[in-house]
Amino acid sequence: MNTARETEQHRYIELYKHGYGMTRDRLDAIKAGIITLNRSEYFQNAVDIGAGRGEVVSFLNKFICEATGTEVVPDLCKNETIRAEIHDLRFKDNSRDLVTCLDVLEHILPEDTDKAISELTRVSSNIVFVSVNNQPSKTPGGDLHINKRPYQEWRDLLSQYGTVSEFHRHTISKYYSLKLN
Repeated sequence: MNTARETEQHRYIELYKHGYGMTRDRLDAIKAGIITLNRSEYFQNAVDIGAGRGEVVSFLNKFICEATGTEVVPDLCKNETIRAEIHDLRFKDNSRDLVTCLDVLEHILPEDTDKAISELTRVSSNIVFVSVNNQPSKTPGGDLHINKRPYQEWRDLLSQYGTVSEFHRHTISKYYSLKLN
């Protein structure tokens, strides 16, 4: 494994021991985006990449479709969440109708970006729902957003794989849906 990648993952392992998690505003924005997508698409199954404590996986399972999650923090890999890294997902090609990756891409090493997006689109048969946050993180111990890019650059990267739509929500993150070609 890449030493820089191991160092970054260790930061999250430590953070989650102290209660790091999703805010209500962020979860509400994510739910609204998924509900909007679900109005025009039919999802039988989904995977949430970087699932954290599993809030999105729980929402998907309860209201939308069968879902699993992936996470790099071993302590969070229980129930429907398995250990997997974004640049090397353990799912078959086109095996999920919906792939979500919410405020994760800004946390990965910049050199893993293309491989990560390629993996998200490889696993999805239809829609990838992504959010990115370009603000500094407010976590003790430094900025966790090591892969900040202008929002237009994120949009341009995603558009190489399909049709991108932007969701406007009351949050500091930008939300994009990617309809695969």
